Amino acid sequence: MRSHALSLLLLPLSLLVPIAQAIYADEAYQNDYHHALLGTPQPHTTFFHRPSAASKASLLYTLSEKHVLGAVNPKDGAIVWRQYLKEDVYNGTAARSFLKAGEGENVIVSAVGGAVKAWDAADGRLAWAWETKGMIQDLEVLEMEGASKDVIVLSLEEGKSIITRLGTADGQVVWTYIDESGDTPLAISASATDIHLVSLHSALLKGFKIGVTTLDPVKATQTWHHTFNLDSDEPIVQIAGNVAAPTLLWVEKSSKTLKINVLGSKHVTSINVGDYEKEAITQLTVHAPNTANAQPHFLVHYQTSDSHWAQVYHIDVAARTVAKAYDLPRVGGQGAFSTSTRNANVYFTRNTDFEVTLVASSSHGILERWPISPKSHGGWTEQEDVVHAVSEVVSKGGSGFAVRSAVTLSSGDWVLIRNGDPVWLRQEGLAGVVAAGWVEIPMEEDLAKELSMESQNNILSAYIHR
Repeated sequence: MRSHALSLLLLPLSLLVPIAQAIYADEAYQNDYHHALLGTPQPHTTFFHRPSAASKASLLYTLSEKHVLGAVNPKDGAIVWRQYLKEDVYNGTAARSFLKAGEGENVIVSAVGGAVKAWDAADGRLAWAWETKGMIQDLEVLEMEGASKDVIVLSLEEGKSIITRLGTADGQVVWTYIDESGDTPLAISASATDIHLVSLHSALLKGFKIGVTTLDPVKATQTWHHTFNLDSDEPIVQIAGNVAAPTLLWVEKSSKTLKINVLGSKHVTSINVGDYEKEAITQLTVHAPNTANAQPHFLVHYQTSDSHWAQVYHIDVAARTVAKAYDLPRVGGQGAFSTSTRNANVYFTRNTDFEVTLVASSSHGILERWPISPKSHGGWTEQEDVVHAVSEVVSKGGSGFAVRSAVTLSSGDWVLIRNGDPVWLRQEGLAGVVAAGWVEIPMEEDLAKELSMESQNNILSAYIHR
């Protein structure tokens, strides 16, 4: 009786305890949390770079599919700075985007639509801006010995290909070259002595032709021109932007032959790409070093619907010829290759769903191999397809190498893997979210038991238990 009377006494008091907290005026419109996102990184606009010549550590830079430019600290994945770049449309065509940085330079240069902008690599402040009336098709940094690392811009305006050289210090126009051939511009490539314009135009009867025009980088005068015939209506064309010897590559999707030309010469090397059991090549990617003193080596990555492999090539700069050095074996599924340089040495890192391997460009022997930790891919629990990656290699002297790779997954997530182990994960796929909703999480069995226990007790006991 005494216990029942106490319960009746405390019941009114228990009703005075608030069951919900009010939202006060000064709490309105305040963020409980915030994810600073960039968007899914693009393969051609993502790289490691030291923000200044005196810096001992690199930052990770990307210009995402959402046209957000940012610098990320590789140690913890935190954003150092970011800038949103306006999207432009030219004649109904969506803007293309590019991002470049000269070796040892303290600025990085972006191009979106018709705007070129230089940013302080350390803090993201705008250094200078330049704009064209057309649409930018490519962007390069001129690596000339003893000269400033100026910016080379390829744009398309009213059917004309226009090449503009901009001073890296202030963005002022140094010279302009206009190609009035009417050909479709594909890319520009700059070596230590030349600038090459690669264009595409339809042949009279069948296929396409690739035109290569070489310019003097100082005077902007044409020094050479040649045309190559293509037999296919759907060629895959790539440029290996090796500073020592830029190279043009193409392959027909149904063909097993890769054609290679060192820009500035007429010689074409034909090489068998390997037996892929009649699978069509869906992607051809070229990886080459972009520093002036690096070995003139490059890697060609072949991707089909369910496998990938690679071939490594060496260039004889004096003879302007190419020879295959070795093959990297075919592996099932998606994979990514990336290029790193240490002084003149060139390294290739291979990222797959199950391991990371490192080889030198000079030999096929595996320098390092790490199995992928189960937590290295999306959500830290399940493996996902590797789409592309960038890597940084550090030599540990006689004890081997260390490699960290920023890997983009099919989900849009961005993960940094160091020697096979995950360091951080950025869920950049969330940048594309257009709608959200509440999810009711099913009640756990243990909680149901606790509630059932409370229902069998008196009110006071249930309240104290709660």
